[in-house]
Amino acid sequence: MRYFIIFIVLIGLTITPIVIDEISALCLIDSDWPDAPCYGRQSDNPEIDQIKKDWEGYYQYKGEKWMNEQKAILMDFVNNGNLLSYLDHKSEFYTDSNYNVWKYYYLQGQVPQTNGKYLGEFDYPYQQYYEKFFEHSYLVTQCNEGLTLVIKNTKQTPACVKESTGNNLVLRGWGDFAKTANVINAESHILYDIRGGQLADVTLKFDSFENPKSVEFLLVPQAKGLFSARIPSEIINTNPDYWKELIIKVDGISVEPEYYALNSEFKLFSVSFENSTSVIEASLPE
Repeated sequence: MRYFIIFIVLIGLTITPIVIDEISALCLIDSDWPDAPCYGRQSDNPEIDQIKKDWEGYYQYKGEKWMNEQKAILMDFVNNGNLLSYLDHKSEFYTDSNYNVWKYYYLQGQVPQTNGKYLGEFDYPYQQYYEKFFEHSYLVTQCNEGLTLVIKNTKQTPACVKESTGNNLVLRGWGDFAKTANVINAESHILYDIRGGQLADVTLKFDSFENPKSVEFLLVPQAKGLFSARIPSEIINTNPDYWKELIIKVDGISVEPEYYALNSEFKLFSVSFENSTSVIEASLPE
């Protein structure tokens, strides 16, 4: 019996640290709000509506009077362009509750991030862990040779699969193949996404020296919408032009893209358009 008890104790000492480490690795206790939602597991990836709902508890926990007082302080920092000071734990203005107050009102769409972006505005796609800004971020996905890109219908998440597997997934209604368009005057294609219309043609234009100059997208709009395209570097770039940002024009007028990203393999942009828009042009700077 004595040896059995010793065995149980040893097993307990062996297992307990593992359990404790696993729990502590997920989330730290929030001293300002002990019941703060935790998304510490790798499998946790809640939709933004669920995150909003989870954070409603903070307002209830703190109470209307206190939250209104803190909101007034927060808005002073926002209006004066000092939001970073409010959120920075190294700042003299920082308290344990600052982040939670900001997070609640940010999820309500009433205050921005430190970069000036409000909830729902386009931002860097890898921030999807917290907000679903860039709904068609599958455009950044690169599949290995022999695989095709399929987009899951429910969450617009990408999957690189064999063509036969992709056909089965599409037939079952799981998803659709990513939209691709061949580029006239180029032996290549682009990935694209369009909301509010259709893409009719994509044409590569050249300068007087027969160098690639721009890519023109001919649209058939049905309403105000958003157009996104991933242009492979092989179409419009030659080294050292990889890191030059494209100039985007909508019906001949230069505009600031809603989103822009680039690397050595492609350039990716999103731009809004009107129901009268006919051409979107992406060109290298002079």
